[in-house]
Amino acid sequence: MASCRTSCGNLTIPFPFCTSSDCNLDEAVLITCNHSYDPPKPFLNLGSVEVLDISLDGLMKVASSVASDCYDKSGSQINGTTSELTLSKFPISSTQNKFTAFGCDTHALTDGSDEWKRMSAGCVSWCDSINSTVNGTCFGIGCCQTSISKWVRDFLVDIRSFRNHTRVKSFNPCGYAFVVETEAFQFSTTHLKDLQNTKIVPVVLDWSVGNVTCLEARKNLSTYACRATHSECSDASNGIGYNCNCLTGFQGNPYLVDGCEGFMIPAVGSCWIFWRRKQKKVVKLRLNLFRRSGGLLLNNNLPTFTVEDLKMATDNYDEKNIILRQHSGISYKGILIYGSQVIIKASNVPGEWDTEVFISKLSTLSKIRHRNVVKLIGYCLETQFPVLVYEFVTIETLFDRIHNDALAFSLSCNMQKLLKCWLNYVHSTASVQIIHGNLKSQQLLHITKPCLYRKKAVNYERPRGEEFSARYFVSSVREENLISILDCRIEIDDKTEQLTEVAKLAEKCLSDSSVERPTVKEVAIALESMKEASDLFWKLPKTLSPNSCLLMELKKELEAS
Repeated sequence: MASCRTSCGNLTIPFPFCTSSDCNLDEAVLITCNHSYDPPKPFLNLGSVEVLDISLDGLMKVASSVASDCYDKSGSQINGTTSELTLSKFPISSTQNKFTAFGCDTHALTDGSDEWKRMSAGCVSWCDSINSTVNGTCFGIGCCQTSISKWVRDFLVDIRSFRNHTRVKSFNPCGYAFVVETEAFQFSTTHLKDLQNTKIVPVVLDWSVGNVTCLEARKNLSTYACRATHSECSDASNGIGYNCNCLTGFQGNPYLVDGCEGFMIPAVGSCWIFWRRKQKKVVKLRLNLFRRSGGLLLNNNLPTFTVEDLKMATDNYDEKNIILRQHSGISYKGILIYGSQVIIKASNVPGEWDTEVFISKLSTLSKIRHRNVVKLIGYCLETQFPVLVYEFVTIETLFDRIHNDALAFSLSCNMQKLLKCWLNYVHSTASVQIIHGNLKSQQLLHITKPCLYRKKAVNYERPRGEEFSARYFVSSVREENLISILDCRIEIDDKTEQLTEVAKLAEKCLSDSSVERPTVKEVAIALESMKEASDLFWKLPKTLSPNSCLLMELKKELEAS
């Protein structure tokens, strides 16, 4: 608008922002120009938050202070400051900022809030020599970072020291912490020696207009902010309200009546627009996949991984990183950006899956915290089928021990105690009880001391080959033909009765009806009562009969198919 002032000091102020309340849509976009400075400084609304830049893309940069913690040679604090920022409407961008701390004896905490709750985040930075730090890296050695949550509109940064910098005084007398624009600040070893001259850092806010969605805003054209003819509206992704944008092929200010103007598109520009549209389609497709997989309904603290994160971790799903192929999917060994080894399981489930069931199972896995259970680290729902990320384990599994022809294996009380201790945990001790679930020998880790197993996992998928094998087993038990399908390494002797008892328990667990299947607690009790089964042991006989190896041959055929 012609009557609105468009600058303050070195800042250009685009509409809808203005220095006068007469031409503002709402008070949240009012800029106060303080002429007591030379040149004048712009501040957000009537507060003390200095504005550094405003973009029509819905981003605003403001100034924020740096928290510091300095000590003298004796370990006495000589200087300590906090960093604080309080905003009226616009939230801190969760995608454009990081909570960052510098120091070799530093732990920092930021405490913030949205309209409903308080939120805290923190990190620890440590090093014993300046030579151990690397410029441009921020993974806990001299520098640490963590993400900012959505909707946060204020924060307070506090910084502390473990040993008052007494062991690193010569090269790092102070620790520093602040929320900062990700692209604006890179770690350098020189920061460890002196960052005291840096008082202000930029923080990016997500700004929007109004306090309703686009759908609601269009109902009242007198207050609708997207005034340009060739403009469109999009709901705010962080905070309340909406933003306006010029349509493809137009540029300018969509908040002004004639703000979006057409422009000639050269060949390079055409390619860029084509690429941009394609990128938007990819983003939209990923969002739809995320929604279809129930991502919006999940309520846990598990981190989500992007498609790019997983491609980088697995070298674009290179064949050399495959550690297990199954009908239900492929498991890859991966290395995350900060160096941790993980197992990335890419599912390949034909047809549509039940979203509610998937969410329930994912929620169950995320809540299990036990030394015996492989930890679920996170997930990705941007792909055609869900991808789960587990911690990487190298301990030998029960499946490995059973199928190792060179090693005699005793199915003794150790194995029973392993099963019983795990079954009791998931039924009674875990924060979320599991009444029915599949337990696979591939994910059951074998260690000599029962109930002290480092890790093991519950698997919820059942490959089609295993379904066929399970039905074949059930039919053999019912037809009293169990002996002919047993693994050829089992020495039967006079243990037919005990074998039959174990087989009948397994048959109940394979029932198609969940009502007929025993609970995990009932299975644990049954195993405890089978004391005689502990006398069974596995070993390779001198001669193998064709009938006794029938099941082994069947398994090999299934694995080859």
